Amino acid sequence: MCEQCGLSFKTKSDLLTHTQSVHQGLAYVCSECDYKTADKSNAKDHQHLMHKNEKYSCNSCEYHATKISNLKIHQKAKHQDVNYCCDQCEFKTNFQTNLKRHNNSVHDGILHFCTKCRYQTKRKDNLTQHTLKKHKQFTDNALY
Repeated sequence: MCEQCGLSFKTKSDLLTHTQSVHQGLAYVCSECDYKTADKSNAKDHQHLMHKNEKYSCNSCEYHATKISNLKIHQKAKHQDVNYCCDQCEFKTNFQTNLKRHNNSVHDGILHFCTKCRYQTKRKDNLTQHTLKKHKQFTDNALY
């Protein structure tokens, strides 16, 4: 939570970006429009997408991305050998976070509960989406 304005954020990185751009005035400013961001990669992505109309292309297939980060995720997911395997079943993935989410939801039985209604789910990201869709009035002033 931001100590200066009280907004809540999903990650420490999002809080840091908010603090730097809103409260410290640190920002990357686009030289061609009014776009500003505290994140250098967002500035680069904006420049490529909005002013150069460039897309990042995968060298291994026909995939194109508007952000370099999305291209990197694609390449890791589609073109690299599997790095993480579940020790309890046949599940395999290239992302440690996917293995952790798999274990939590399939093997550990962890449930996430909505604080506004009776909704429950095995996946935290599903709860976030539920909250944003069904309880928008509670999320208008906060970022998730």
